[in-house]
Amino acid sequence: MLAQELATQGDRLFRWRSYVPLALLPVGVVALTESGALAEHYGSDTELVWTTGSILVGLLGLVMRAITVGSTPSGTSGRNTRKQIAEQLNTTGMYSVVRNPLYFANFLMVLGLAAMTRTIWFPALVATSYLLYYERIIMAEERFLLSRFGAQYEEWSAKTPALWPRWRRWCASNQPLSFRKIVRREYGTDTAFVILMALVQCTGSVLGKGVDLGALPEKEPVWIVAAVTAFVLYLALRWTKKRTKLLRAS
Repeated sequence: MLAQELATQGDRLFRWRSYVPLALLPVGVVALTESGALAEHYGSDTELVWTTGSILVGLLGLVMRAITVGSTPSGTSGRNTRKQIAEQLNTTGMYSVVRNPLYFANFLMVLGLAAMTRTIWFPALVATSYLLYYERIIMAEERFLLSRFGAQYEEWSAKTPALWPRWRRWCASNQPLSFRKIVRREYGTDTAFVILMALVQCTGSVLGKGVDLGALPEKEPVWIVAAVTAFVLYLALRWTKKRTKLLRAS
């Protein structure tokens, strides 16, 4: 059956789910060569609104990831790649409004990054590719969860959408939100997001607006400072995680 074949493809893609989307990077570079057209045709105010919206979409994804990771029990919502893992079925918190909150959060982050090219076609391409790609992974995961939790999973999935949140169904998580857990698990993702945003912005200035590399500190000081600050915080938090007990589970 087609559903079974797609789920089998999802099992293969699951292991490499963080890396396969990188295949779109060369297309993104092409899009960045057009990043100056928005301001040229519609003015700098329009570009500012577009950029602000792109950043907010990405930040919304970061917040969703933080809430999801910080309020779910250990053994779930992990970074496992070799096989599916689920010690219990999450149905509260973010999982009460959408079955795959981390994938939806990642979608917002990727969409925000793609929109920073100031083009329409590249975010549309990224969104379509993302949905087709993760559709298979979700089918594989749901096959596993159905076999693991049976009727409990069927009942929850029947009333909870797969990828687009239904916010009115919000039910507070059984687990208290742990900021320590958020920092411990998400500092790398947050750092990568800030640095990628800065990289896209600076690359767009060079390729799309003709800014010289030597002039970037003058043209994009905020983004350069943000990237450097994020990297310094990353090193500090990594040292704290490896060398101290401050970020360990309480």
